[in-house]
Amino acid sequence: MMDLKDRAKQFLPFDSLKGFMEKIKLKEYEHERLKKGDLSIDKINEISKNLSNTEKNNLVYIKYFNDGYYIELKGNVKIDYIDKIIKINNKIINFDDIFDYQIIK
Repeated sequence: MMDLKDRAKQFLPFDSLKGFMEKIKLKEYEHERLKKGDLSIDKINEISKNLSNTEKNNLVYIKYFNDGYYIELKGNVKIDYIDKIIKINNKIINFDDIFDYQIIK
């Protein structure tokens, strides 16, 4: 007679198409990706102005482009003007990837 531990193993899920679901998810991810859009001069100037008015740890809203997707975040910000990056919620965002930026407080 089989002990309970070994008996339970026979009912574990079996993946007959190993890796198939991961490949489908990857294809869906790639299919939904977007191309990076362009900003108008007015929008670039608005973002630049807001960046220059930002103080350390201001609460901000940012929309940025990353790997085919537009991502929106709110959080406290630190700006590195030399490397042209923003750090927000442990994310590092290049100035060139910003599509909207607003100071909340």
